[in-house]
Amino acid sequence: MTMFNPKGRTERDSEEWAIEALRGTRNGNLQYVVILGILGSVAIVPFAGVPMGIFSFVCCLMFSLSSASKSQHSQAAVHEFGCFAHALEGSKFHAFRAQVGDEEIVAQCQWARENGYPLSSDASEFLAQQKIVNIESVSMTSNTSEEYTSLTARLPDQPEKAKSATVPNLRGDMSAKTQFSKQIPNLTRSIAENLKNTLIVGVPGVGKDLFLSNVLRDVRSLHPKATIFFIDPKADPKEVGYFDGCVDYPFHMNIAEESPQQVCDWVCECLEEFESFDAGTELKILCFGEIAATMKLLGTIKGAAQLLKAKFVSYSSSGDSRGIKFIASSQNAHTDGIGFNGGERSIFTPIVLISAAQIPASEQILKAQIISSDKRLSSTELETLCKKSPVGRAIYHGGFNQWFPMPELPNYSGYNRDTRSFSNQQTALLAKLEATQETTVNEFVTNELGLSGDKAEKMLTAVAEVLEQEKRKSLIAKFKSNVKP
Repeated sequence: MTMFNPKGRTERDSEEWAIEALRGTRNGNLQYVVILGILGSVAIVPFAGVPMGIFSFVCCLMFSLSSASKSQHSQAAVHEFGCFAHALEGSKFHAFRAQVGDEEIVAQCQWARENGYPLSSDASEFLAQQKIVNIESVSMTSNTSEEYTSLTARLPDQPEKAKSATVPNLRGDMSAKTQFSKQIPNLTRSIAENLKNTLIVGVPGVGKDLFLSNVLRDVRSLHPKATIFFIDPKADPKEVGYFDGCVDYPFHMNIAEESPQQVCDWVCECLEEFESFDAGTELKILCFGEIAATMKLLGTIKGAAQLLKAKFVSYSSSGDSRGIKFIASSQNAHTDGIGFNGGERSIFTPIVLISAAQIPASEQILKAQIISSDKRLSSTELETLCKKSPVGRAIYHGGFNQWFPMPELPNYSGYNRDTRSFSNQQTALLAKLEATQETTVNEFVTNELGLSGDKAEKMLTAVAEVLEQEKRKSLIAKFKSNVKP
């Protein structure tokens, strides 16, 4: 038995070929050209004078701008029209040719040339060869059968087109955007199936808690005896529904409204309860939201951040022997933000969420070392992925070491952060009940909603029905309702 495969991996889907093509359009040496141009301009001043130095610098600058413009123009063919062949080089070009066949390569290269998109050296050489072959086939028509007049029939060693190629045929409509046909795995369930310490990273509003809530529901389904603790430093009433029914011990505090010492005491109390809980031989899972923001705040208290870091490292590095799993979310993926060094962060499976509307704000996250160096995408590549997502997002899943267009996941809070609205009136009512400072339903209806008479009676009935239906523990405890959870 041998694993030797001289052909290597040639089968890719449209998503992967788009990324390879976009990489082929980059001019990685452009910054060096600019630097050398500046140095050269300065160097010739003593010999040719200042005017010649300025002229040299302007020429270098114009060349750089022209190169950057050509690169962006070429990316448009990939990003907007799904044309890949013109931008691929070397083994990537030959692998693409082997997958989709010569006829498709010819169609894409000819379309790119006709529309003013630059061709790679391999694409140009291939297209030139096809013209030669076509001329030869035409010259033979008087002495040979019609089958030799076909362009593709005369191609030497023509690779067979893949029977199930996932790259779309672009010749019929080059304005059609690429349709990715790759089956996206169940990203949340895959985490629950192979449960490891996990770090979910993304800028505010990208959907970290929504993603985590789906993960925890899959964990609950696959590990029904697991005990789940959740430390929530935001306490956003609109998001309480995310974790209702899937978390055993929720702890909520809006740390932005509390002093650092109060936050420190609260976190220590939460962790003390987590550590003292005996789960026996079953799993015990600690989820910690917005860990970077919490660590930053506790950094103002001497020794607090170091103490928490030591606890987190202990949970995550020796958790297997104790049946402990640690899941954290953060806006920051860098060492100084989450309190872990490079070696310690390697014990986490990274999940990175990117929104099309917030790609510039995510630049620092994309530069972090939690993403493999060969998987760090450019803004254009990320935009391509986000456009293939029904929710306008891309996700890097460390378990697969792969980027995917983000699928639409169930929103258990009912609050859409993109539109800043609730999906229905019941969800909006629950959010108001979570947010109110009133301690009884009567006071909520009278003081918060300003209702009286028949309207107040109807609202009291509606609230009772909602509490009975939802059985949300936090609300039952808050209003001391007789509804049984």
